Amino acid sequence: MDLHAARQLLQGVGNGLTPTGDDVLAGLVLFVRWAAPQSPVPAEVAHDAATTTLSRTFLAWAARGQSVQPVHDVVEAAKHLASATGTTISAVVCDRFERAVAVAASIGGTSGKGMLAGLGLAASACLHPPALKDEIRRTFWSNAASTSSHRRTIPQF
Repeated sequence: MDLHAARQLLQGVGNGLTPTGDDVLAGLVLFVRWAAPQSPVPAEVAHDAATTTLSRTFLAWAARGQSVQPVHDVVEAAKHLASATGTTISAVVCDRFERAVAVAASIGGTSGKGMLAGLGLAASACLHPPALKDEIRRTFWSNAASTSSHRRTIPQF
């Protein structure tokens, strides 16, 4: 996954103190930090992001493997869901995951949803690496372009 290319595409896109593009980027950065803790790339991306001071701070946290507690709760609930055995997954395990996602998604206007989208894109990229740039374009850009006054040309990878 090319986080530098993702930064070019997502940094500063959207409205608010933490634009949605930055929230998606924070999810990507966080995932890469957890998956490759020795990589310098998450810190480079956080440092180089052309965005608001608050967003750059959240990106720096993500580059250190940190986020708000509800995001960590989603990951913990996902671990329990993934480790469930048998042909039926417990309703309690599913409910825990759904509640965690709902709480994380409710953060800010769109920040929680953006962070979750970034984590999901990164997980998908692990399974299907060439698809990341196309997924970012389909999933994020079409929504941001239609709802944001901040218009940009989509860079080519």
